[in-house]
Amino acid sequence: MYYLFKAISTLVGEAQNKATLLRHNKILVLQTIEKAKPVLGLKRILGAVGLSQAKLYYWLEKQKM
Repeated sequence: MYYLFKAISTLVGEAQNKATLLRHNKILVLQTIEKAKPVLGLKRILGAVGLSQAKLYYWLEKQKM
């Protein structure tokens, strides 16, 4: 799982428009964070993906609506 996550974080890090990439794949990003959180920890995941904690919670609240 670590190697898969490392590959994804490298791809996101090298993307030209990271914000657009994350926004278009919001549901997949949220699902991945939920699955990887017990193993890697939230802080490490957010840092690797380049997503702020505020943006994560905004997405989660908006998803509940």
